[in-house]
Amino acid sequence: MESAGARPFAKPGLRGRARTLALAAGALLAAPAALGAPLPPVSTEAYVVAVAPLSGPGVGAEAMPFLSNLPRLLAAGLSTLPPRFESEAYRAEAAAKVADRARFAAGAALAARLDELALRSLEPGVEPGRRAASVAEARRRADEAAKALAAVEEAIAAGRDPGAAPSGAAPSGALAAKASAPTGSQAGTAAGASTGGLPPGARPASLWEGHTEGRLYEAEAAATTAAPASLRAKGISLLVGGRARPVGDYLALDIEGYDPLLERNLFSWRVYANPADPGTLARELAGRVETFVADRTFARLEIAADPAAAYLIADGRLLPEEERILYRFEPGLLSLRAAAPGRKTEALELELGLGERRDVSFSLEPAATGRVSVVTEPPDASLAVNGLPAGAAPAALELQGRRSVLAVSAPGRETTQAVLPASGQAEIRVALLPEDGLGPGGRVEKAQRGFYGALGLLVLSLPATSILYGVNNQYYEAATRSWDPNLVQAYNGSLTGLRIAAAASVLLAANAIYRLAAYIDAAR
Repeated sequence: MESAGARPFAKPGLRGRARTLALAAGALLAAPAALGAPLPPVSTEAYVVAVAPLSGPGVGAEAMPFLSNLPRLLAAGLSTLPPRFESEAYRAEAAAKVADRARFAAGAALAARLDELALRSLEPGVEPGRRAASVAEARRRADEAAKALAAVEEAIAAGRDPGAAPSGAAPSGALAAKASAPTGSQAGTAAGASTGGLPPGARPASLWEGHTEGRLYEAEAAATTAAPASLRAKGISLLVGGRARPVGDYLALDIEGYDPLLERNLFSWRVYANPADPGTLARELAGRVETFVADRTFARLEIAADPAAAYLIADGRLLPEEERILYRFEPGLLSLRAAAPGRKTEALELELGLGERRDVSFSLEPAATGRVSVVTEPPDASLAVNGLPAGAAPAALELQGRRSVLAVSAPGRETTQAVLPASGQAEIRVALLPEDGLGPGGRVEKAQRGFYGALGLLVLSLPATSILYGVNNQYYEAATRSWDPNLVQAYNGSLTGLRIAAAASVLLAANAIYRLAAYIDAAR
């Protein structure tokens, strides 16, 4: 007779439960990928395109610069991408792939928990109480894994993301990789797609941010089919790469577009290139990739403006500064306007047909916001605004909406500057001083010395005037008390001296005031 606890699977219902769980897991893993789930909606995350380094083991050293430059030129050409349109077939296949990976991860976790349950049940030499506790814990984990698998299937059937872990269960395997992968919006916002507003049924597309940060070789793929999980973890939706081999004086390149989500190539192109001209091939490939991403014919318009910070408006929508490439998926008329402070606004209407690639450039001329009349003495003086010749005086100069510096010069005269207003109507009269060799700074210094000298003489004259004033008062009092002829004569003499000293002080004060006015005028 077997001892109690020797065969835990012999307990009523345990063997049947394990078999049931195993059969359920097998049945779910064998179920069709679609499982009748509704088609997932169009993703709102960015479709991120990356460019991998090219491989060329049989290529000579003279062609290595081509292999190095082509991916960089191609990435530069894809800095702006059209929105991504995905067919129902692609979305269904992508949903099936995600569902299969989620099922596999959840089923593998359940199988591991069932193996653990069997091991704990059959583990020899373990005290019955401890075995019972370990079996109960293993059964609890197996039940949680079964619930996680059921939750994955429920999410798939409802059209939800099966990668979201259910409550109480941690994702593992492919689920963990998907949960930890950056979203497209996180991975692709550095380059940003300029779409001019997403059309219905489209998702934004952008270049992988690693290219703008100089991390081209993080794409790490000599063959484009390498490490799909690593590419998904980087948020890459499409990896463009290829191989090169010499064909005479040319290179034959097999360019492939690998989808890490579907884990297969979506396109494969054979192209031939001159090793001395990677730019031409890069432009051609960029156009092909743009067409593949959009999956439909479009019109592409690249806009340039001078000044670069000008405001651009397309069909009434203000374009961000980084949005200078527009994609249109319907033929028709496009209205463009360009404006900038102090510049004349320009407008343009273009008839765009599908398949066209066009460039438009705006060069905004300065806009007159007023006028200033300049009169000089002597006449015919030369004028310059912000260092550029503006003719001879008298002249009427147009204002440009911002303050400018006017320089006036004439032979034998010192150049004078004035500040022009930003707008309005004004008149400026400029008198050019004869050239004296001193210059503005020298004249200011000379006027300063003259004022300080005049002020010093005035200060020196004041004590003598004050003393004579006091002496005169004393003689006056003495003479009025005694009427002594000598005192009267002394009073008259002191009065004469006081008048002379006072007159000198007044003259010196007037001179000081004149010198001060000259100093202020020179400083101006």
